[in-house]
Amino acid sequence: MIRLYAILFSILFMSVSYAQVFIDDFTANDVENNTNGLWRPRIAAAGDGSYSIAWEDYSDRPGINSNISGRSQIAVRRFSADGQPLGHINFFRGESTNISMWLFDFLEHAELEYLSNGVLLVLMQHTGRFVIGSDDVASAETTLGAINTNGQIIKLHHFGDNVQSPLIFTSSRRQDRPRLTVTPDDVIVAILDESSYDSGYRNVAFRALNTSLEELITREIPHDDGVGEAPHIHADAATNGQLFATVWQDGRYGDLWSVSVQFYTEEGPVGTNHRVNQTPPGTAYAIWPSVAMNESGQSVVVWYDSRNGAQLYGQRFDAGGNPAGDNFQITETPAGGDIYFRPEVAVRNDGSFMVVWTDSTDVQNAFRAKARQYDAGGIPAGDPQLIPSLDVLSGYPDVATDGSAYYVTWMDGRLNGEYIDVFAKKIGTVISSVGEDGSGFPQSVTLYPAYPNPFNPSTTIRFAIPEQMHVSLGVYDMVGRKVATVVDEELPSGEYSRAFNAIGLASGVYLYRLRAGNCMETRRFTLVK
Repeated sequence: MIRLYAILFSILFMSVSYAQVFIDDFTANDVENNTNGLWRPRIAAAGDGSYSIAWEDYSDRPGINSNISGRSQIAVRRFSADGQPLGHINFFRGESTNISMWLFDFLEHAELEYLSNGVLLVLMQHTGRFVIGSDDVASAETTLGAINTNGQIIKLHHFGDNVQSPLIFTSSRRQDRPRLTVTPDDVIVAILDESSYDSGYRNVAFRALNTSLEELITREIPHDDGVGEAPHIHADAATNGQLFATVWQDGRYGDLWSVSVQFYTEEGPVGTNHRVNQTPPGTAYAIWPSVAMNESGQSVVVWYDSRNGAQLYGQRFDAGGNPAGDNFQITETPAGGDIYFRPEVAVRNDGSFMVVWTDSTDVQNAFRAKARQYDAGGIPAGDPQLIPSLDVLSGYPDVATDGSAYYVTWMDGRLNGEYIDVFAKKIGTVISSVGEDGSGFPQSVTLYPAYPNPFNPSTTIRFAIPEQMHVSLGVYDMVGRKVATVVDEELPSGEYSRAFNAIGLASGVYLYRLRAGNCMETRRFTLVK
């Protein structure tokens, strides 16, 4: 049962806006029947713009067996591209309603992905205790459910009465924190951390299946590669069909956790697994990794990192699985603030990406759901933003993309004095400041400082325009001669970022000048070679 304690209710109602809001804040759950609380919302987006939201639901429903009363079920709701619900809220429940050997059981850790035919897959952790003879056994296994395009639960298998299909990992006695990814040709990949019979440690294991749930691959991430045996937990995975990335929290590198990554192709592993966090082993801990990949194979890993206090860091990888630049810091958590729960990330087809997380930096002891967007070069498109449109108690966000728009869900306390609700929205590109009218659109032509500055050989120039107009952005030497054209086109209202590469130019100070309508702004930057 998830309650909100009075200390957390510091609702300030400060407006937060985005440059593109396609669907504004809305509730996904049944607010009136939220009698025992919700937890851990998840979201997935289909290529046609439709999307689905799942959460752990603790509220009792008619016909619930007393063995699972007050225990979590998985609630799932599908939505059309314009935000209309498709069917009712579906509930996946434990088996103790119809299998007498269970003392109790419940479902948690839902994950969502779409098949190419529009069927929604729901991966869940099935946890509980049951009796075999005189033995009282604790159990955690992975099950898979499905919902069709009309919003109705369907069976993926042809055995038994249960609508959930068990995905048994025979190498382990317990399977926790499953994650799900699906290739464009509908290969289903479940990844999790398991208690291995062989090593006695927590392993990372993944299993690839076809849509008939026939096994294609089962593999464990190697433990002992010369570094030594240690637990592997909190795994995640992403794929575009040609490249497969998996990350995990790794205990092999001294007393503190690290984050490791391994890439695969159809031919097998790409090199060996290695640390992602660029800190000497044992100097800072890195935990809770998440990974996302776009259709081109570009991927981003994000994680909690203690090297500079309680912060989030990230690392980009190219389509070959090679690091693209260095680790970058995402948050600016002040002393006394903290990051809660696992961060999440989504990568759009153009390589830009969005990171979401929960922190307590703005109001002490009060959670807030935050987001930060980046362009394809890894340059932040503004400061971290609140995800809700109001500054309210919020947290545990998740993010997905259909390749162009972002879909975000989170827990939100604005409506319910005792229990949180699940909210969601669909947005485009965030802006870093809001006009006085609160519209979320720039109110004037603005040229921002380039980043980085000084630079070698490239930097990013950001600018904003309040309405559609012709924009030219040029680079000039100190004599006034134009040395490069960065932009020369008609653009709609919004905030933009453009990369400038100074290969071929000599070191020195240059001007970059924005002309938009009747306005002109000029700034300086320095090329250092």
